[in-house]
Amino acid sequence: MLRILEEYHVKDIGYQQLDESTLQTLNKNEIHTLDKKESCLITTNYVGNRNSIYLKNCIFKEMDISETHIDKAVFINCMFNDVTIKNTGFSYGVFINCCFISTNFISVNLDYSNFIGCYFKGTFMYKCKLNYAKFISSNYDDITIDLDNKSPDFSETINLIVDNKEIINNQINTNKKEVIEMDTNNYESKIISNDLFDATYEIDHTKIYSKCVFNKTPMVSLENGPDFKECTFKGISFPHMYKISFSGSRFESCSFDELVMKCHFDDCSFDDQSHFMDFQYCNFANIQLSDEMLNTLKKQSKDCYFTNNEATNEHTIDDEFHQLIEPLYEKYEEDQQLIQRLRNEEKKKPEVKDYINSLSDAEKIEFMSVIFSNFSSQPDI
Repeated sequence: MLRILEEYHVKDIGYQQLDESTLQTLNKNEIHTLDKKESCLITTNYVGNRNSIYLKNCIFKEMDISETHIDKAVFINCMFNDVTIKNTGFSYGVFINCCFISTNFISVNLDYSNFIGCYFKGTFMYKCKLNYAKFISSNYDDITIDLDNKSPDFSETINLIVDNKEIINNQINTNKKEVIEMDTNNYESKIISNDLFDATYEIDHTKIYSKCVFNKTPMVSLENGPDFKECTFKGISFPHMYKISFSGSRFESCSFDELVMKCHFDDCSFDDQSHFMDFQYCNFANIQLSDEMLNTLKKQSKDCYFTNNEATNEHTIDDEFHQLIEPLYEKYEEDQQLIQRLRNEEKKKPEVKDYINSLSDAEKIEFMSVIFSNFSSQPDI
């Protein structure tokens, strides 16, 4: 890690807050001729291959990077805010002190890449390659990534290294106020865990709620916070929401009657009393709900990402197949035993073979039915 930091002349660990108003906004032509740049704002989609790129103190905002391959990509103290990176190759990429907010990596090659001092919030990785990648002093565990090798969204992580020994709060940087949510003590002070809130509670937009229960708690318009993790919501009517994460939460008799945009519902479950109205650009990864409710949700969704939600149906079909095939296996075993009995009888009584051969087809069928009937009432030999 020290070698990489020295190579790119980086002394401090942790993303330094950037002032968007001071950055140069690049136009489409400037973006596609980009090679080495500092202090710029990029809001236009990028498509194309490059040999190398070096960006420092830049913000990528509400844009897509797709169908791109960069042999040597270096990003230092850059923010990716509401960005989708798809069908792209960043193998051997270097990400130092970068911040990823509501960022989706879809089919991205990140083999042998280095993430040093990076922060992830609401970040998803689908069908990515992370073999031999390194996450140093970064909150890798907060990335939603599918590691089930039977899943269509499986991401490869052979020999991936996660080292948090030098966690962000131990950074050299002395101006901690400029570091975005990297101080562990400050982060933990924002978490409210294992609490119960009723109709009298007012939601704190600056908090992170973990494993809490909200029973008919009033909700006002929610934008960019708070975040919920493994919480339970009962009888709640949700308002307009923008960029809220509900990772691992359960919804019981809840209604979504206003626009829900760019929210994350990974690993969430919805009961049959849920009501859906208008979802746009949301993530529904591994959600649990009935087929009927899933169809309703999809009809009320626009440009949303659904993945693995049919796995339950596939599993059910697989179970039904085994239930159907199992009796056939049992019948096969019985037939093999019967054949062996007949062979034993044939050895004992050679005249039986001649007798069977002398029978007509109809007589053979009648004879075999008698044999089956007799053997079915006898113990196995």
